[in-house]
Amino acid sequence: MRTRYAVVADDLTGAGDTGAQFAAAGLAVRALLGNWTAEDAEGADVLVVNTDSRPLPPDRAAERVRAAAASLAAAGVPPFFKKVDSTLRGALGAEVDALMDEARLSCALVCPAFPANGRLVVGGYLLVEGVPVARGAAGRDPVTPVRESHVPSLLAGQSRRPVSACSLRDLEAGRLPALIAEAKRTGGLVVCDAASDADLAAVAGAAWDDPAGILFVGAAGLGGAVAARLSGGTPRRTPTRKPVLVLVGSVHPTAREQARRLAARGDRVLTLSPEDLLGPGSGESLGRAAREALAAAGEGRTALVLTAAEPGDLDRARTLGRGKGLDEAGTAAAVAGALASVAKAFVEARPDAGLVATGGDVARAVLGAFGSGALDVLGETAPGIPVCSLRGGAAPGLRMVTKAGGFGKPEALERAADLLAE
Repeated sequence: MRTRYAVVADDLTGAGDTGAQFAAAGLAVRALLGNWTAEDAEGADVLVVNTDSRPLPPDRAAERVRAAAASLAAAGVPPFFKKVDSTLRGALGAEVDALMDEARLSCALVCPAFPANGRLVVGGYLLVEGVPVARGAAGRDPVTPVRESHVPSLLAGQSRRPVSACSLRDLEAGRLPALIAEAKRTGGLVVCDAASDADLAAVAGAAWDDPAGILFVGAAGLGGAVAARLSGGTPRRTPTRKPVLVLVGSVHPTAREQARRLAARGDRVLTLSPEDLLGPGSGESLGRAAREALAAAGEGRTALVLTAAEPGDLDRARTLGRGKGLDEAGTAAAVAGALASVAKAFVEARPDAGLVATGGDVARAVLGAFGSGALDVLGETAPGIPVCSLRGGAAPGLRMVTKAGGFGKPEALERAADLLAE
């Protein structure tokens, strides 16, 4: 089966949650990262290429995207979907410009709405659970804070292309095709409102009559609507494994509430301090965490390993990171790597294990620990929360659920762990 289309994502959890939409539509999906080869792409209908560009400044993010687009062009795979963060973190405008330039696309249809996870675009504003995105957790993100909730204004400040908007009223009146035609003429971006899955379906449908030259830009919500147009396939049954290790490195309040729910039912909870993760005795602390997680698995319990996340803990982590010559992003990567080392020891002892990785940096570090450069995306446990299978490396076939920190209902981690443990 030959590859037909490509999605370019800015982080690993985003690659997974959007790839899951195409897998659910019956397509063979493969997530690729690092120096992937044509062999890694064999047998896939949809490639999801991860650029790990979200925390980078605009020029470096654009460079990553251009490189990904060039690799796809060499493989004869056209990029048609740019996956962006559903809370608008990252260099959105620079990445869209770079992909459109490299792939010679004439316009972009932008809609980061994901109604199943409380993300709506109304009047051009991105609302997360009814709150403008810049006023919520994304506005306080320590690496890529979001300062603007109005999507057209945000793009106008980041992109050199003209930006127009399609309101809900425009969408209902059938005016989107005319806006797309004008954007194709000017090389512009059209930001679309969407308050429901039906709105997202209408957005995808308006473009589908003449999709040539269009770049879809959005999150898993728009991905699902586009996937439904691309294929009429039926959902696949998600493979499961046990025992299960759940890693939580994200400090997002949603992830922390999900961890509390999981802990409250009696599973084994191991909280790692900054010193456990980054201090001089971290190797011993991480080894002990792996042993305790394995003991929990032997008792038939899920093991939850999470980082301490009080303000004082975060300050100590930053101090320890600076002592190692690391900036904030480097410290976050070191913490993710420490969690990944626990996962590696756990899986080496229990090859039948399944993993849940919360936070894109944690998921990326886990793949690095196992030497895996690609994921098969198999489906999802909940909207935007995919189940994947590692390809190659030290643990081929390992099932892993990847979850963005801010995604999911309070029971999301419970559901993911239980599915893997069946």
